[in-house]
Amino acid sequence: MYLVHGFARLSVHGLVRSVRSGIVCALLCSMALLGAQEEDEANPLESAAADAAAVAAGDADEESLSGEEIEERLEALLLQLLDREQGPAAVAAMVSLADERVEWALQRVMDRSISLWQGRAVHVVTGEGGKSQLYTAYAAIDEDERIVDEPLATVDRSELDNFRVHRAVRRASQEALAMVGLLLPNADNRRRAADRLGNRGVVEALPLLAQLREDDPNSRVRRAAAVAISLIHLTAAADAASEEERVTAAQTLGRYKSLRGLTVLERRQRSVDEGTLQVSADEQEAMTAAISRIRWHQWRTDWIGHAFAGVSLGSILVLIALGLAITFGVMGVINMAHGEMLMLGAVTSWACFEFLSPHVGDWYYAIAFPMAFLVAAGVGMVMEFSLLRYLYKRPLDSLLATIGVSLVLIQAVRQWRGDNLGMSTPALFSGGWEIMQDVTLPWNRLFLIALAIFCVISVLLILRGTRFGLLLRATVQNREIAAAMGVNTRRMDLLTFALGCGLAGLAGYGMVLLTNPSPGMGTTYIVKSFLVTVVGGVGNFFGVVLSGMGLGMVEKLVEPITIMEKPFRFFDSTWSQVFVLFLVIIIMQRRPSGLFPDRGRQADQADRTAMPWMRPASRSGDVIAGSLLIFLGLIVVPFCYGMGWMNVEYVNKLGYIASFAICAVGLDLIWGYMGTLSLCQFLFFALGGYAMGIYLINHGPQIGGIPQSLAYNMSSGGEVPVFISWFANFPAAVFLGLLIPGLLALLIGFTTFRSKMRGVYFAILTQAITVAFWLVFQKNDIGLGGTNGLTGFSTILGFPIATQADAGPFAQTRFWLYIATTVILILAAVGSKWLVRSGWGRVLVAIRDDETRLRFNGYRTWMVKSTTFALAAMLAAIGGMLYVPQKGIITPAEMAPMASIMVVVWVALGGRASVWGAILGAVLVNLLYEMLTIRAPQYWPFLLGGLFILVPRFLPGGLTSIPIVAWLALLLRRRQPASAAEDQS
Repeated sequence: MYLVHGFARLSVHGLVRSVRSGIVCALLCSMALLGAQEEDEANPLESAAADAAAVAAGDADEESLSGEEIEERLEALLLQLLDREQGPAAVAAMVSLADERVEWALQRVMDRSISLWQGRAVHVVTGEGGKSQLYTAYAAIDEDERIVDEPLATVDRSELDNFRVHRAVRRASQEALAMVGLLLPNADNRRRAADRLGNRGVVEALPLLAQLREDDPNSRVRRAAAVAISLIHLTAAADAASEEERVTAAQTLGRYKSLRGLTVLERRQRSVDEGTLQVSADEQEAMTAAISRIRWHQWRTDWIGHAFAGVSLGSILVLIALGLAITFGVMGVINMAHGEMLMLGAVTSWACFEFLSPHVGDWYYAIAFPMAFLVAAGVGMVMEFSLLRYLYKRPLDSLLATIGVSLVLIQAVRQWRGDNLGMSTPALFSGGWEIMQDVTLPWNRLFLIALAIFCVISVLLILRGTRFGLLLRATVQNREIAAAMGVNTRRMDLLTFALGCGLAGLAGYGMVLLTNPSPGMGTTYIVKSFLVTVVGGVGNFFGVVLSGMGLGMVEKLVEPITIMEKPFRFFDSTWSQVFVLFLVIIIMQRRPSGLFPDRGRQADQADRTAMPWMRPASRSGDVIAGSLLIFLGLIVVPFCYGMGWMNVEYVNKLGYIASFAICAVGLDLIWGYMGTLSLCQFLFFALGGYAMGIYLINHGPQIGGIPQSLAYNMSSGGEVPVFISWFANFPAAVFLGLLIPGLLALLIGFTTFRSKMRGVYFAILTQAITVAFWLVFQKNDIGLGGTNGLTGFSTILGFPIATQADAGPFAQTRFWLYIATTVILILAAVGSKWLVRSGWGRVLVAIRDDETRLRFNGYRTWMVKSTTFALAAMLAAIGGMLYVPQKGIITPAEMAPMASIMVVVWVALGGRASVWGAILGAVLVNLLYEMLTIRAPQYWPFLLGGLFILVPRFLPGGLTSIPIVAWLALLLRRRQPASAAEDQS
């Protein structure tokens, strides 16, 4: 029958397809009817087979069917599936249509998502409110398995009838679903179907696969069929296959270098080695040769893939860092909102998809290209004009202000559309370019590489071949002479910053091909973008390209290397990132100016960290501030608590706010007095907290000898780390909690301050160190709870931490923890004040004002800075040790980069170079946080961002400088008339 049908088409390909259809129909009918015969012996095989042949013969006298005719035939055959007698034949007839809609319909039959509605079989998708959307049973789906057809209707579930098929029909449908893909006209569909059948070991598909191997016009399909036959001969049909067939199968897998066959061959080889399988010498030789050849192919393709992943990651880093190379490298602006410019470009692309794709389809992505650049550049112009123009000579203040901008932008987008902005990428970027067997380069990553190349070439052409570039270079080299020659330097500042932000927007435009936009996506890339810029050389575009590509390649080429497996695997994706971060740290320590330093505006800029608004601290002012702290902390709060006006939970909050203040005092020592901004202060805080947390879990509840907070992570095996027992004694835990952060700070100080690293570079380096530790502590395999951290604390020094209902207010342990924290805060403030008034403190101020002159006078400034940095780290660790028993938990979130940035805003708000200001800022910001996150949590990021923006702009000396600001303003007003009189004379 099918041979006649093939000759009627007068084509070899038509003949081949007809023969395949005949084979499949015969196989399906025989399997289904044999199953039906087992269930009901009265059902004659011959009759059903004849029915199947009659149904299939309906196409014999037609040369081809149109799309509408296929759909009509499918509608009729789907209803025949309900009949036990005609169902198997109907399945065979559906297969003979050789259309992908048959595959969709059979899949829905197997999923039981078909119902009867008005006499036809429909696909049902349950919606909201009990309503169901109805589609045709063969409705098309896209690559994401979403239905692309329009629904037929929306009805109540009660209007639908069940669509139940007999067990024999389901069995026939299951087998048909496995083999129907072999008949489809699309070669990729036939190849995927052959792969599935080979992986599943479907012996019944051997005749059709053999015909595909011999006659299919597509070479890739013939290869897939040959591999599938070989896999079946070595797995499901291994016992029935002859020795010659098994030898041929092994040779075929080796010839085609089948990665799927490697697992099968290795499993058989292990069975041979264990003596559970006997094979001939020829088969053994064929398997050994095939395994060797496939392993070589696997090694080569894996490393080609790793190399391409490195190039892809490198291009992403270059794309992100390119704009920063302009704003930071050329202009000297520490734009911590650079990641949010990337986010704006991504969100703009999403908006184009959301509002334009219904009208223009995938062309929305082309429209998003200029829009992403213009939106990010426009926001950058607003930032520069309203804020950054006043902070060019104060790089650390520009860092604070742009952090505030980033917080405001993130929360604004979150308020607008939430956190999840789902979108579909254009169909053009699906799939990839198969450059060789088992190596496919995704189109989306290839586009990102091309976009990075385009942006680099465009920037170089702009800077080297346009009048704008000439004026920009002139402004960078000598701003005063450029202004004297008529260059509008203010306009150049504005346009240059807008260009850098626009390039970041283009990076976000490209990133939507890899991930959905989200308000916080920029924070993922900001640290790496700064590191790429600094390592390559500030202001050197060649260095940025080389640094980005180099770091990307190193991360991806190191990732697959295995140095050790226990107690954790080294490397993996996380450890490779940590390795790259520490590699960057080493490079920055050896070459603080980068691999290819360039003299841009940042390189020529003088150190402006001195603060002319700072007044010498008076002893009377210190006495008043210290007395006020003692009065409020040790008299007012206990009195209110004892009178019942304040519960123990609120006293507990005040306790860990006091621990934050201790950490802020440490930062004020090194930033306010020494002029060195550190962005890893909360790393030391968290290390001290972990030391106390390990002590507490040693004396908390245990499960099988394992601390309760670690029991979950140890449930799949493993042992409690040895170092846990080192912290079982309280004095040992306190000692180690001070020693570990102190030694780490000394190591950082000795290796960085000796290389004369300072200012922004030191801040970026410390943030990289923070990110590295943060990544490590999030891993479960270091034995500290991973992201869950340490919790379940019950006692400290034998006293219960939890509130005791039957005890009085002053018998609660948490109250005395608050008292201890407040006392230590007072001692830390007094000690810091004594230190800054001593000769050591005068050296610190001299380092801040002019370190070079002090070094020429014979001072080893790096030793002073390292020791002070270690002292600040130990103060932070003390705060962390006091924080943990009051908070009841310690997690890696405490050492996240944003946590250390928060300490900076406490000190900046209260006032640098004022110990009391650091305490004031920590207390005020955290009280505001506690108040707003309860009543209006959505406005807290706006308030915090506003503090970051307004303090550097309008109150650079912090709250404690307000009297000095007023006094300076009054003095300036008094001098203005005198100056006017002198001018007149």
